[in-house]
Amino acid sequence: MFDDVRKEIPSYPGFTVPKKAYHEITQWQGKAMRNLCHCILPVLASGLQNPDSSQYHDFKGALKCVSRLVDFTIRARYRSHTPDTLSYMESYLQTFNGTKDIFVKFRTSKATHSRADRQDQELREPMVHQRDKEVDYRTVPNRSRQAEQERGERSDR
Repeated sequence: MFDDVRKEIPSYPGFTVPKKAYHEITQWQGKAMRNLCHCILPVLASGLQNPDSSQYHDFKGALKCVSRLVDFTIRARYRSHTPDTLSYMESYLQTFNGTKDIFVKFRTSKATHSRADRQDQELREPMVHQRDKEVDYRTVPNRSRQAEQERGERSDR
């Protein structure tokens, strides 16, 4: 969902629409990080809109945490600092550290990754057997299209 909303943001000066999905970026560098700072808060707010009463506190805490992290990152990029900017940065960092625990319960463990990999393999096997039976699978465009369709089917389950 995050990538879908992120790709819908139109390009504007200082922001380029990302070419890769968020989870595909393995090393964040200058331009990608700046783009993320420009869009992460609105995308997160869009994804967390209309919480029910049990989610309200968590959603509000997540938005506050990410907001302070973005504020800190933007201020840290200033070429020079005054006592006021350093004070703001310290305040942003303290707020971030006080609210980041909201994400701990959503963190995945190695066991969770292992279960997800096993389930993915279980879903993949019947698809591979079916694909091998099909005659038109031999061409490169058909293989690419079939692989993309299978990824979509596995993620929908």
